[in-house]
Amino acid sequence: NSQVDEGFDTTRYADADGDGFGTSNLTIDSCTPVDGFVANAVQSDSAVEGIRMLLSVYPAVFGIIGAAFMIFYPLNNDKMVEIEKDLNSRRDSQPAVVS
Repeated sequence: NSQVDEGFDTTRYADADGDGFGTSNLTIDSCTPVDGFVANAVQSDSAVEGIRMLLSVYPAVFGIIGAAFMIFYPLNNDKMVEIEKDLNSRRDSQPAVVS
């Protein structure tokens, strides 16, 4: 028989912590139950909230912090020359290390 029954396989999601909710990190297609995997599991409310935070709030906070650094500590050519001179003077004032 060369006919394939489309839709017979079920995507199963890894359920590492055994809470009945799978994660999309690891999936398999199987028509029979497999240990450690759950079929068509939806994410729990806490998982969905965590994903939303990781994709919206946290990046926004880090973006704001980065923008603040860029505003209050601009690195233009004059500032880079000043930093380079300061580092060279500090290096020249240090005693030589012999190994």
